Amino acid sequence: MRDVHRLFDAGSVSEARQGCLTIIRHFPRHAEALYALARMAGDAGESDEAMGYLKLAFDVMPHFPDNRKIAFGIFNKYLLAKQYPQLEEAGLWLSAYLPRDGIVWDYIGIARIEQAKFPQALEVLSKAVALLPNNPHILANMGNVLISLERCSDAIVYLEKALAIQPEMVVGLNNLGNALRFIGKTEEAIASISKAVQLDPGLPYLYNNLGLAYREHGMYSVAIEQYRHALQLQPELVQVYPNLIDALRQNGQVQESIECGQHALTLTHDIPEIWGLMGTPCARRITWMRRSKLISKPCLSSRIACLLSTGKFTLTSYFV
Repeated sequence: MRDVHRLFDAGSVSEARQGCLTIIRHFPRHAEALYALARMAGDAGESDEAMGYLKLAFDVMPHFPDNRKIAFGIFNKYLLAKQYPQLEEAGLWLSAYLPRDGIVWDYIGIARIEQAKFPQALEVLSKAVALLPNNPHILANMGNVLISLERCSDAIVYLEKALAIQPEMVVGLNNLGNALRFIGKTEEAIASISKAVQLDPGLPYLYNNLGLAYREHGMYSVAIEQYRHALQLQPELVQVYPNLIDALRQNGQVQESIECGQHALTLTHDIPEIWGLMGTPCARRITWMRRSKLISKPCLSSRIACLLSTGKFTLTSYFV
């Protein structure tokens, strides 16, 4: 393995990998070579292959130095690739070896949050908090899942504890603002999310959430500014459009809200709220859809006409 380490340190990763494979052919249970292959495959973004080597390595030597670091490196690759089911499966596998590692349970919790498995996420994050009660990131994740479960008062307790430990945690400030907004404390919500924006002004979702807080505080023109800033930073962030359309209408800018809705529908058909906010009759919507070539097949047009005649036209009934 000395030659392998020398090759790896020199940047000759492919040669180092080939050396490990040669060792494995002669000694299939060589733990150091298996861990090295797992790390190199993970670094190359080959997460599934990396997990295969890692499982073999743990089976041979579960207490190998840096095994946890190698595993978490692979987990982070799954996160970056948004491979949440794979991350959840890998985390559950590792929890059998490291049942008292709070970070392992936190990874599983994140994977479940991203899959909208909120009750299951709460279960594993509760274990993570019990093991690492002063980890601000775990506390913030706990707050996040509690918001999703509409337990905002409980979420605020965890988020405030996280921010007491790490006051400049942007995610924590944003989530705290959302929780405060949900229980009607809009001034406090604006203050919390505004601080997050000051700390990281390049995150578009912060401006969207700040806009929501201003909108619920009745400050529609300021909310509009925040939504537009979010779209300037990330024009494809289509979930901002329903919020912008609503704020424009609330601010008396009806025609502008319709134009905004029409533009949004050229970008996506997957946000039904846009139709309800445009404030135009169904027939006018169909006319615009035909003109914009969103309806091209006669069978679809006939289906919509039939639904219109029965008063059952909805965006869902069209796009199913």
